Amino acid sequence: MKIDSKYNSQEDYLIYLIENTKYFSEIINLIIKTFPEHKSSIKRSFYKLEKKDLEIIEYISKFICEISEEKLNEFVKDYKWLCKEMIVYQFLFRKNKGYRFKSNKEIFTKIYSEKDYMRKYLNGLLISQIIWSNHYLSTINFVNFIDNFFKNSTFLEIGPGHGLYLSIASKSLNFSKLEGWDISKTSLLTTKTNLERISIFEDDNLKLKKIDINKAIDVKYHDFFDLVVISEVLECVENPSLVLKNIYELLSLNGSLYINFPINSPAPDNIYLLDNIENIEQLLIKNKFQVISKYEFPSMGLSLKDAKITQSSISCVMVASKNI
Repeated sequence: MKIDSKYNSQEDYLIYLIENTKYFSEIINLIIKTFPEHKSSIKRSFYKLEKKDLEIIEYISKFICEISEEKLNEFVKDYKWLCKEMIVYQFLFRKNKGYRFKSNKEIFTKIYSEKDYMRKYLNGLLISQIIWSNHYLSTINFVNFIDNFFKNSTFLEIGPGHGLYLSIASKSLNFSKLEGWDISKTSLLTTKTNLERISIFEDDNLKLKKIDINKAIDVKYHDFFDLVVISEVLECVENPSLVLKNIYELLSLNGSLYINFPINSPAPDNIYLLDNIENIEQLLIKNKFQVISKYEFPSMGLSLKDAKITQSSISCVMVASKNI
């Protein structure tokens, strides 16, 4: 369903989005000014977006504008850099039929240890959350999911990154306790700083902790969390089965796992390749989960069929529970 029947073309539709938003239009106009050749991709990505979803995209846009402070122009330039970087990685992916790096040691040495590279990468990824359809559709799905979650629940996000999902969950009335875990102190500092820029602070109900999900988890956390969210993290570890095994221990009896995992997505720090959603489902079943629902969101406005034919990136979202 289109927002308004009078917007019959991709160009008209983009004009509507720009005219009817504040933060989204600020970012989009800056992208088009900085990166004009990207406009056609943007138009394809947003055509036929539903009106109710625009509010969520505007929230994400506001989040980006507020945490970037006076450096939005820098974030947009980093997004342009990321798009060009992804072209290189996509070429290597198709040529080598796999991701460029194969181990955590490689990505720590060649990606994570390079501060300037990581700054540009993370800034660019944040902007992608409102441009790449697989990203913003996944976030829309997440918002709709937690809106219907039961009250007074406990929430954990593994790898909260820029803090977008954690910020959304913290504003929900359904969670009484929230935590964000990461292996990296630097990443947690980024999460903390960004949340504080939008007036979300650590307190008794919100904690950020340096905990490695690849290792055995303290028994005090067993059966503790009603919702565990892990978004775009499993593809960056060598042994997803181990991570899922540990998450299983964390979930309460009636808890849910919300997993967002890309397939055919040659991002710089991705090392674990799955090429279809069935692979992910089998991985969950192998680790004693029962899949409740699943979704596939192709990139840049492609149809699911075309995304599969061209081996383009698809964000796969699954909700699972303990199979008891």
